[in-house]
Formats: sequence, structure tokens, C-alpha cells
Amino acid sequence: MGGPFYPGLGVFEHGVDFFFVISGFIIYVAHAGGTRGAAATKDYLRRRALRIFPTLWLIVAGWALLRVVVGEPPDAATFTRSMLPYPSLEPTLPLVVWTLRFELLFYAVFAIFMFQPRFGLTAFAIWSLAVIVQMALIYSGHGLTGRASFFLSAYVLDFMIGMGVAFLYRTFAFRPSLGPLFVALCLLALSLYLLRQSGAARVSFADYVSAPAAFGTLALGLLFAFVVYGLLAAERAVAPPAWMVRLGGMSYALYLIHTPVNAVVQHLLPFLPAEALRWGAGHVLLVTAGVLAAAIFHDRVERPLARHLDRLTAPRREGGLR
Repeated sequence: MGGPFYPGLGVFEHGVDFFFVISGFIIYVAHAGGTRGAAATKDYLRRRALRIFPTLWLIVAGWALLRVVVGEPPDAATFTRSMLPYPSLEPTLPLVVWTLRFELLFYAVFAIFMFQPRFGLTAFAIWSLAVIVQMALIYSGHGLTGRASFFLSAYVLDFMIGMGVAFLYRTFAFRPSLGPLFVALCLLALSLYLLRQSGAARVSFADYVSAPAAFGTLALGLLFAFVVYGLLAAERAVAPPAWMVRLGGMSYALYLIHTPVNAVVQHLLPFLPAEALRWGAGHVLLVTAGVLAAAIFHDRVERPLARHLDRLTAPRREGGLR
């Protein structure tokens, strides 16, 4: 786009590990102490579906329609696996939707825990053990490939690690302090620097069998768990700023919408002065456009639609009232 290239920014691709750790943490904290059984499981699945699919469908459909208008329509298979992120090694539209495949798989197994905790814990234990066996096979050069590698990806352990932090959070009182967060961020920065210097990286987004994809993911998952612990301890010491809370609230919309928005905004960059581009104005514009679009979508579409659909689908109370 004519601006400076900052190779160090490539480390932010590992934010997916943080995303998965946070997901495991939030789901466990939100539901581990609640009721169990068929009704609770049904309501859990309803809420997860309302959280994921309406926003996903609107953005995928909108992006696909725009691609049709400009003469680059996505094929039917890509559109289908983007609207319904089932386990696959093929790309999605936008590309970031591939992470929802793991998210939905985790939700499905957690539903077993919601229905019957003992069975759910057994399922998580067996799944984790299978991933560890796969990592041993990868180390020996005989890791399972194909779709099996998806189900046995080290990304699975990120969710388990997040649930582990949540268990500790619910069991013990974290001491208010900024120290753990400082140490965690320093260790994370050092690890990301060493990772970049080593040249270790995934072959592609669907690489689940290389050493970086296996052992690098596990290492980063543990580091991000330390970061989450640090954030929880810091939250007890200092109230998070309002802008950070708002950014977190619209994070799902930002995650999905920034790619199509940036694809459009890139066509405007040639109109910026060359000197501004050299100083990184293109990067600033892309980030600003993505955040603004997410904020507008979150306020005007995502939240009102979520409230409306929740009212429509909420279980009926006694007397026939919702």
C-alpha cells in the first residue's frame, strides 16, 4: 500500500492464541457455577448461537455481496463453510472465520459439561490427552495429517488452559497487583522476539502439524494464560479504562469486520500524499477505519439485533409469558 513495512507487527498474528485462552476462561467463568441439565444446556446453546451466527451471517453475506458487485464472487463451497464454520482445512471468507471452527467445536464439547459435568470433564480429558499424543507423534515426525490434525491441533489446549485459569480464579482470590501483568508482558515480548528471530512459523493458517504449530502454540497458550492472570490481578488493583471495556465489548464485530473494511479502504490509500504514506498514514487509516466500522456495527446492528433475537427465542415462563 506504499507505506513502510514493519516486520515486527507480524507477531500480532499470535493473538489467536490469546483469543482461545480468553474464550476458555470466559465460558468457564460464565457457566461453571450455574445450573446443569437439559434446560440449562439448551439455553447455553441458544445464547452461544445468538452470539456467533447473526453477526457472522450478516458480515459474511455482506462481504460476499460486495465481492459479487466487483466481479469477484466467492464460490459456493467457500460461502457455505464461512456461513457454517464446520471442521475443515479450507479457507473461509473473511479468512479469520477459520478460528470460529475451533470456537464452535469447543462450545459443543462444553455443552456436554453443561449437561453432565462428569461426562464433560471426561471428554475434555480424553481430548487433551489425544492432542498431547498427537504432539508426541509430531515430535517423532509421524503426526496425523488431514482433517484429523484439525481436531488434534494444539489450539485445543489453549481452551483447556483458559479453563484452568478460570478454575483458579473461581477457587482462589487473586491478590491485587500490577506486578504479574508486567512480568507476563515482558516474558511474552521476549518470547515473541525469540520466536521471530528463530524464523519458526506456521506454514499456513491450516498448518496444525509443524513444530511451531504444535509446540509454539502450547508455549504461547501458557504465556497468554499468565497474561490473563496478570490482567485479573491488575483489575483488582486498578479499574480498567472505559475505552478498553468498550473495545472488549465490540471485539467480535471488530474481529469479523476489519478484513472486509480494510480491503475496501486499501483502494483509497493511493489518494493519500506519498509522504504521509511513507510515515505510516496508511496503517493508521486502516486501523481507524476497522475500529470505527466495528463500533458502528456493534452499536447499530449487533447489540439491537441480539436483544431482539434474545426476546424472540427466550424460554417461555409460567403462564405463557416470555
